[in-house]
Formats: sequence, structure tokens, C-alpha cells
Amino acid sequence: MALPAKKLDQTMSFDDMLTQTAKPKAKAKAKSKVPTLEPTDEIKQEVDRYLEAKKLNKQSKSEMDDAGGNLISFVLPHQDTEGYNGKHRHSYIIPGTNGSQVKYISKNQFSINADDEPQLREILGADFDDLIEKKFEVKLKPEVFQDAGLKQRLMELVGQEFGTFFDTAVSLKVAEEFDRRIYAVVTDKDDLAALRTFAKPYKPSLR
Repeated sequence: MALPAKKLDQTMSFDDMLTQTAKPKAKAKAKSKVPTLEPTDEIKQEVDRYLEAKKLNKQSKSEMDDAGGNLISFVLPHQDTEGYNGKHRHSYIIPGTNGSQVKYISKNQFSINADDEPQLREILGADFDDLIEKKFEVKLKPEVFQDAGLKQRLMELVGQEFGTFFDTAVSLKVAEEFDRRIYAVVTDKDDLAALRTFAKPYKPSLR
């Protein structure tokens, strides 16, 4: 006959509760010494070929980043103009020479710091709550684990003194179609540039 599950004693101390509910932390694996192999001459040549290709790849990436930045700077004003005309698009084709082309693709993704909420509210006005979503995260303050008095109060009064024991973190993220809707809210292009300082759009991709 199976034994009934053990119930957590509601009167136990904070430390006893931690002991009973804690799970052992996995031990970090010891770092092993990396051995050096003795390759054949052919393999040594492959190492050299790989490193040379890696070097060229870095140079190519630098060229792509430089040219890509110019392409993005070319497209963005067109995207803004169409956005203000109610025709916001995420994708554009940029022709090259001899039939070549690059596709510009943007997404409704922005990097926002919650500390910049006042500036965002000033720019977006009454539309802030509709365009920006707030996410809260609650954590137990570290000092609770070190102060016996706080531990006891937590066990007895946590429901009444929430702010004493928990840090509340807040983060912001844009609402759906934020990148399209901002053109109807932020009608001044100078304000649009300011908005992108606080709600920084992800870099568009080029394919």
C-alpha cells in the first residue's frame, strides 16, 4: 500500500521550508585539458586552407555589412513615406546590375528599455497603452534569505506585505503591427526619429 504524500508543515520555519523543497544543484563538470593531435601533412594543409577561408569570410562579412548598411539607409525613407501614406510594407526588392537583386525584409521587432517609458509616453501620448505592452516579473529580494526576522514575517504575512519581500521588474514590448500603426500616431518625422531612439527597430535583413 502506497504511503500518502507528505504535506508541507504550514508552521515550519523559512529555513526548514527551503531545506525540504530544495533540489541539489548539478555539479559543474571539471574542465579537461585539450589534447594536441599530430596530423598528417595533408591535414595540416587543410587547417591552413580553413583558416585562410575564415579570414576571407571575415573580410566578406565586413563588405556585406558596409554595403548592407547603405542599402538599408536607401530603403528606410521609402518605407517611412509609404507608412505615412497608409501603405506600410515589410519587404522591398532592390535591383542591382545584370539582373541581380537584393530583398529587404523588416519585422515588427523593437528593442526597448523600460527606463525610457516616460520618453515613449511623451512621444506616443494617449496611444502609449495601446501600442506598448508592459510585462512584470517578481523576484524575492536577496536580503530575505539573510535576515531571520524577514524570513519569519514572510512565512506569516507575505500576503499583506508583498512589497517588503519582492522586487518587481517591468519590461516593455511593442503591440502587434506597432511598426505600421506608429505612422498614424507619430505624424512628425522628427518625433519618429526620436521614437526609434527609445524603441529601436531590429535591423532589417537582406537576402
